[in-house]
Amino acid sequence: MEKQDTFRILLKIIVMELKLRLEILSKWLQKVTTDDFYYDAYRGGKLESAIAEAQVEVCSKIGGYLEEILEMDSDQIKDELK
Repeated sequence: MEKQDTFRILLKIIVMELKLRLEILSKWLQKVTTDDFYYDAYRGGKLESAIAEAQVEVCSKIGGYLEEILEMDSDQIKDELK
């Protein structure tokens, strides 16, 4: 096997590994709750509650965007980058 072939195979493995890690991040972001931001419903006020909910919403949106990007094919990615 040539060095170029070995390099290509290694690169594909790295890309697949990275994609799997990003998929995990996407899932984690979409499962975030206010508890992840140490919000205590019994001690926190309305402002704290609103902040915690906003943080959850932002994480969920980022996770959703990441999931969409991971599902794109090469042509869709090129179109988005134009």
